[in-house]
Amino acid sequence: MSPGSPQTRDRAGQVRLASVDDLFGDSGENSNELEVRLDELHPFPNHPFKVLLDKVMEELVSSIREHGLFEALEVREKPEGGYEIISGHRRLKACEMADLARLRVRVVEADDNTAILRMVESNLHRPVILPSEKAFSYKMQLEALTRKAGRPKNNLSQVGTHLRSDKELSKKTGESRNQIQRYICLTELLPQLLDMVDNKKLPFTC
Repeated sequence: MSPGSPQTRDRAGQVRLASVDDLFGDSGENSNELEVRLDELHPFPNHPFKVLLDKVMEELVSSIREHGLFEALEVREKPEGGYEIISGHRRLKACEMADLARLRVRVVEADDNTAILRMVESNLHRPVILPSEKAFSYKMQLEALTRKAGRPKNNLSQVGTHLRSDKELSKKTGESRNQIQRYICLTELLPQLLDMVDNKKLPFTC
C-alpha cells in the first residue's frame, strides 16, 4: 500500500481507514474517548451515505468479531442525551451485526456546520461513492460553507458569498464547480429516478 494511502492494516489484519483526525490534522485536544452502549448512538441527521450489507461489510463484521473494533467512532454529544455520529455509521452497523454491546467513541466538540463538513469529508474517501451520495453530500457541504462564511458585508452580495463557498468546495473535492452543481441538481430528482441514476439505468444528466 503506497504512502499517504487513506487506509492501512493493523497487526491483526483489520483494515483501518484513516481517521478524520489523520486526514485533517485534529490534535485531539478537544476530544476524549470512552465506551458507550450502542443504543446511546444516533445517526447524523440526513446522513447522505448508504450503509450497504455487502462483501466489505461482511469482512468488517468478521474482523470485529475476531479482533474487536480497531478505530473509535467520532461523535458529539446531543443536548437531550446520547451521542450523534459524525464518523462511523458503517462501523456501528458492523458492531450491531457482530453483537457487541458497547463500543469506543471519541467525543468531539463541533457546531452544526463543522460537524456536517467533518461527516461528509470523512466519507468522501470511500473507494466507491454513488451519484446520489455525492449529490446530497455536496449540497450539505456547500450550504454549511455558505453559513460558515456568515452574512456578507455591505459591499458584497449573497451571490458573491455563495460563489466563494462554491470555489472552496471545488478545491476540497477536486471537482469543478460546474460538476458540483450538476451533482447537486440530482437532489431535485424523484427518488425512483435517483435510484435509476445510481444503478446506471438512467444517464447522469441535469
